Amino acid sequence: MAGVLEGQVAWITGAGSGIGRATAIALGKAGASVILSGRQVEALNQTAELVAMKRERCEAVVEPLDIANSDMTDAAADRVATRFGRLDLYVGAAGYNIPQRRWSDLSGEAAGAIIATNLSGAYNATSAALRVMRPRQQGLLIHIASWSGKRVAVHSGPAYTAAKFGLVAMSESLNLEVASEGIRSTVISPGGVDTPLLDQLPQPPSAEVRARLLRPEDCAALVLHVASLPERLRIDEIVVTPTIQAG
Repeated sequence: MAGVLEGQVAWITGAGSGIGRATAIALGKAGASVILSGRQVEALNQTAELVAMKRERCEAVVEPLDIANSDMTDAAADRVATRFGRLDLYVGAAGYNIPQRRWSDLSGEAAGAIIATNLSGAYNATSAALRVMRPRQQGLLIHIASWSGKRVAVHSGPAYTAAKFGLVAMSESLNLEVASEGIRSTVISPGGVDTPLLDQLPQPPSAEVRARLLRPEDCAALVLHVASLPERLRIDEIVVTPTIQAG
């Protein structure tokens, strides 16, 4: 797949770890210039180094931000437009949860912070990306949701579940409006993935269980596949789970 995205510009949020980092590496290897966003500058710099290791002369730009802050996302998108003059692909991979997930443990403030990243922040970054894509009437938006956005489970918590359900609906609403402008939206809902987010579970899985889950690279491969398809073709939603997942 090397070179399949040559000349394209991709903006990845949540690029400091997990699916976001793996996606940045895959897209960079495929030839895209990548903009790396997230809250942890050191982690983003590490991702940029990994991208460079996989493909020499790949342009990896670090744009630290908190997607819950709409002013920051708008400013980052403006810098992307100024620097590259285009944005071909947006991948929203930022995710956040906490161990205190049950109604009896979850405060309103904590629930708000979860929703602020997983839904409101996704809305902010998507809106900012759209402003760059719309003048060219071309672009692809890919949102990393979750199995928890398809089926309610106690272990995910009400705030995270509600946010991911909302993200799935948000992607569908985008296709109702912007597909006619040449912009496509895809939501990928993975089941269990071995990422640092698992460490925030009230009871993190064992190493043996984690070894049988999806890997961030599996999700990154799906992102690259969708991004490589002809513009006449739109994939609205992908649900992918580990073979062992039962519910």
